[in-house]
Amino acid sequence: MNQLHSDEYRNKSQLVKGTTLIVGAGNSGYQIATELCEDFNVYLAEGKKNMPHKILNKSIFWWFDVLGLSKVTERHPIGKILKKNDPVIGKEHKSYIQTGKIQMKKKG
Repeated sequence: MNQLHSDEYRNKSQLVKGTTLIVGAGNSGYQIATELCEDFNVYLAEGKKNMPHKILNKSIFWWFDVLGLSKVTERHPIGKILKKNDPVIGKEHKSYIQTGKIQMKKKG
């Protein structure tokens, strides 16, 4: 068995071929799962809902800019909330989930 934190992960050659469980369906978890799912049997454990990519037909990044959230530091009260609820950016993983190449395991 091989266990890595996402900070230590560089590429799939670090892992033993076979079944892989990724704990945490945040940006890093989704990115790693997407990279591995062609060569590994990937399970992705998630604990909370993800942020939508668009709100009222506008990109979430547009809203971040308009509301000034993209310039908030980690020390600001709003920055602390955002850090706790790190939004998932991108949607490449969705087709892999739909085809079963990434198998989701939900908390609870």
